[in-house]
Amino acid sequence: MLGNLNEAAIKLRAMDKLNAKMFFANKKLEELYLIKDGVIPSKLDDELIQVSIESQCNEIDTLEYIRRILDENK
Repeated sequence: MLGNLNEAAIKLRAMDKLNAKMFFANKKLEELYLIKDGVIPSKLDDELIQVSIESQCNEIDTLEYIRRILDENK
């Protein structure tokens, strides 16, 4: 169900959404590293911060994988 958009427009919109998600995922990772380094104060313990960093890295890896798939299908 493509509606009024052709396949090229759908792919462009998908890439735009993916780029936005990548941007904010990277910003979140930067924030977590700043918390870990003590630049941003937080009540989270070190273990939870490390788990959050690993989780965010996995999210970025997944988004990069999706980006590669979209790039291959252009």
